[in-house]
Amino acid sequence: LGLSWLHIILSLSSGVGLSLLYGSMSSAARPMYGEKGNLVSGGTDLNMEGGVTDYFKDIIIVTCIVMILSLISDYFWYGWLIIPGFALIKLWTGVISPWIFAPAPEAPEGGQQQEGFKKGMRQTKQRKQANSNTSTTPGMFSAYR
Repeated sequence: LGLSWLHIILSLSSGVGLSLLYGSMSSAARPMYGEKGNLVSGGTDLNMEGGVTDYFKDIIIVTCIVMILSLISDYFWYGWLIIPGFALIKLWTGVISPWIFAPAPEAPEGGQQQEGFKKGMRQTKQRKQANSNTSTTPGMFSAYR
């Protein structure tokens, strides 16, 4: 079993990613104390559902599983594609889909918008009638004008 450059690069990038995620989780969970030694913040709850640290934990778990399984076959490195796939699903269900398929806003109560539309149609119809009455072509009732 020889190590190729691909194994070295993927393993190093996995290690760097893991250390960055672990470091950010560690700093988020660290309590903060004031000048007098009183507790200002107890740190972020790492088990909070839907928080950033929850996603960090998921990425760490997927990366560790991919690294271990990649010892069996190189094709397990494709397991990392789960992470952007999950991000696309979250983006679709949370942002894009509700924005595209949002129902049209309903008309306000009292039909004010409908009344305005009807008034505009009446004015357009009256203008057309006024223009047709002032035409120079003689019609059946042109003598009575």
